[in-house]
Amino acid sequence: MLPNVIIAGAPKCGTSSIFVWLSAHPEVCVSSRKETRYFMDAGHPLFDPEANFSNAGLAGYARFFAPCVGRDLRVVLEATPGYIDQETAIRHIPEIETRPLNLFVLRKPTERIYSAFKNAKNNLAQLPKEMSFREFIELRENGAGDPAYHRLCRLAFSTTSYAEHLAKWIAAAGRANIRIFLFEDLKKDPAAFMRRLSCCIGIAAGFWDTRAFTAVNASRRTKSPVLHRLARRLMAAAPGFPGKGALIKAYELVNTGKPFSPAPEDTRARAELDERFRPATEELEKIAGIDLSCWK
Repeated sequence: MLPNVIIAGAPKCGTSSIFVWLSAHPEVCVSSRKETRYFMDAGHPLFDPEANFSNAGLAGYARFFAPCVGRDLRVVLEATPGYIDQETAIRHIPEIETRPLNLFVLRKPTERIYSAFKNAKNNLAQLPKEMSFREFIELRENGAGDPAYHRLCRLAFSTTSYAEHLAKWIAAAGRANIRIFLFEDLKKDPAAFMRRLSCCIGIAAGFWDTRAFTAVNASRRTKSPVLHRLARRLMAAAPGFPGKGALIKAYELVNTGKPFSPAPEDTRARAELDERFRPATEELEKIAGIDLSCWK
């Protein structure tokens, strides 16, 4: 069995929450792993050498949906938001026999990059604690410093080049197989967002009338990056540990807190970045045929 709906973008736009919420719907079956990453390009940091399209084709992809076989379903779903800028995904996903509907949840470019920055700095502890947002975005033009930091910056900007990537997706899959949603609508009214999404993919929208919506994978502040990196390594080394859930909660009480409010310099840097993205936002409005006045 293969999916007929794929959330293909974009990172840090609420896709983890949407995937988890949809997994509870009785008419939906989700992949055994939220991000299969099966169509990532070779050389990308998220490319899985053990499970990818180049090595195993669609037969290998179908293994992620084995739990869905034999069930009466309307939607078989996968979500890898990193697909948005991947040539392997753009080329081969439209060839899948189910002709999957490709969903893209987009966020105001500056806010998406800022969220990616906070995630890399806090949730993943991949950036120095003292690095400012301005220093992060300047890595795009500055060739000095740690190559790993430059890679994170390039990835953040690449996946935010929405107009460029969606033009390729529309050309490859056809406009009828592309649906675009906004993170801002999700944040404003999760229930209304999920009802609209449900109508789009053909499942009962009334399911959400009595549901609670808890955000998944939200950015948070890490008090000690060293302790956080150690905790991530330990959790990765013992994925089936029976007390993992309780241990994670205890760890979060000790080493995480509410995100800091943006520093004034970060606020200025975000405003400048907004201006840089204005022409791209106007281009996206033309390509996608959607109103993006909430980004301006």
